[in-house]
Amino acid sequence: MDGWTMQRVLAAGVLFGACCSSSAAATVQTLAPVADTYVSAGRQAGRDHGGAAQLRVQGLRRVAYLEFDLSTLPASLVQATLVLSVTRGALDGGMVSRIADTSWVEGHGPEGAPSGGLRFVDVDSNGDGRLDAGDTSPLVPAAGGLVGVIGPARPRGTVRLDVTAALSGGPGVYTLAIWGAAGAGTAYASREHPVEARHPRLEVVLGDGGAPAGSPGAGRAAVFRFANSSFSPFTDRPTPEAQAWMRDHYWRLVAYAPYFDTRLVWSPGAWVYKDLYAIYPGSATATDHPEWVLRDAGGRRLFIPYGCAGGTCPQYAADPGNAAFRAQWITDARDLLARGYTGLYVDDVNLFLSRVSDGAGHPVVPVDPRTGGPMTEPDWRRYVAEFVEAIRAAFPGVEIVHNAIWYVGDDDPLVARQIAAGDYQMLERGVNDVGIVGGGGPYGFDTFLGHLDHVHAAGHGFLLEGQGADLAGREYSLAAYFLAQGDRDGITHDHGTTPDDWWAAGWETALGDPLTGRYSWNGLWRRDFTDGLVLVNPPGASMRHVPLGGSFRDLNGAVRTSVVLGAAEGAVLRSR
Repeated sequence: MDGWTMQRVLAAGVLFGACCSSSAAATVQTLAPVADTYVSAGRQAGRDHGGAAQLRVQGLRRVAYLEFDLSTLPASLVQATLVLSVTRGALDGGMVSRIADTSWVEGHGPEGAPSGGLRFVDVDSNGDGRLDAGDTSPLVPAAGGLVGVIGPARPRGTVRLDVTAALSGGPGVYTLAIWGAAGAGTAYASREHPVEARHPRLEVVLGDGGAPAGSPGAGRAAVFRFANSSFSPFTDRPTPEAQAWMRDHYWRLVAYAPYFDTRLVWSPGAWVYKDLYAIYPGSATATDHPEWVLRDAGGRRLFIPYGCAGGTCPQYAADPGNAAFRAQWITDARDLLARGYTGLYVDDVNLFLSRVSDGAGHPVVPVDPRTGGPMTEPDWRRYVAEFVEAIRAAFPGVEIVHNAIWYVGDDDPLVARQIAAGDYQMLERGVNDVGIVGGGGPYGFDTFLGHLDHVHAAGHGFLLEGQGADLAGREYSLAAYFLAQGDRDGITHDHGTTPDDWWAAGWETALGDPLTGRYSWNGLWRRDFTDGLVLVNPPGASMRHVPLGGSFRDLNGAVRTSVVLGAAEGAVLRSR
């Protein structure tokens, strides 16, 4: 696979950007680009196309650039959508990346005239006729700056792509590059196109806040809670005071229909639970559509390996590649959301085929109904990625959580597609997972933190679910959360998160604004805030006794000038 193809595959799947929560005072503005052009390889490599009426895109040989000035917006950005008019159609409309360099110039002479604008030779630093990792120019569209995939571009049609994640750095000037269209490429009207209505534009939604509703932002814990059967004593008949307490203390709840339907009038924002590929034995779906259930080579129905006993499991494994099953799933989800839920909590977004089993929970490779042969791992992952993309497309303005497996590998392009199709990635057991080891291997702590960075780079948030009754494990989870936290991330724990067992010392800690990202310090991971700091000693590490260089208070209020941390331990320290 060549470099261009690899980048194209790595990018596939940022098909639908996450939709941000809108403010009650939201307004919409339309911005025209302050500059646009394209560069082209071959005989046109030395030509300036700033005066062209269209922006041509083809692989890494023709790349278009647009610049938008957001420095004078009257309010905070909530959502931004890039709108393009297609002048040359293609099944593949290319990809959009953010480019950090905004110093390029659009020429204003006739197309191809030597008017001082950006040219292909200015970006192709190694002169090989391609804009790829071999070039040193900051204008090369890199996979790390991906915003999204446009998808089909129909002739004379309009394409729209959510680019909010690329423009979330506050007021300023931003460059977007369009690249990667396969085959003969595609083209879009430029700001020089004779029909003004077809000019590219940015539709921005403005509001009075940048974080999701109810999120306290970085330096504070956004606590969510599973409102499962063990939590029902608090939700069955809560007093008005209890309802208010839950609204004040929970950022989100993961709720279960139909039980929670009648509680939505007073609850915090609630994500309704729905499994991605479960069909329940004895249900009408299992009876009416047996063809939706995966089977082994002997025709036996297969299961999701959870809660198995006595040769059976409580959930059949549906075929995620079945179009009719997907359509019914989306129809059912639409009904749930119509009841007033904030979003969807999608369980079992599993990109491992081993999450299909026999009745004893042993992994079994199912027959692929589309090929008649054993289902392959790449096909399974593709079916799951396509399924969650279809869900994203059906509910573009709804918060979507994926309970996914973090150690599949961030280099897999299907992981990128799956992440792009959800607003939040849930990490079961969080850093309390005993399977996490030190270092940067497949299950390493550094790899785990890198995955959280990967989620942030895609413009989305993560959710950590800590486990364990001991306070040390709880503080380790909270410290790791702060170590990687952005503005949209949440945390929960299986202890200390109920109204009668609320860990106020931890969940209500305020560290202020982050001053740094995480960094290595005296053998620990550290991150500094305006009102404190956090330290984490990874699993498998030696015990560390480190001076703090000043006085801090721990979560119990005790003054600390040094800390001792064993392996898989953390400290949350306040400076006041």
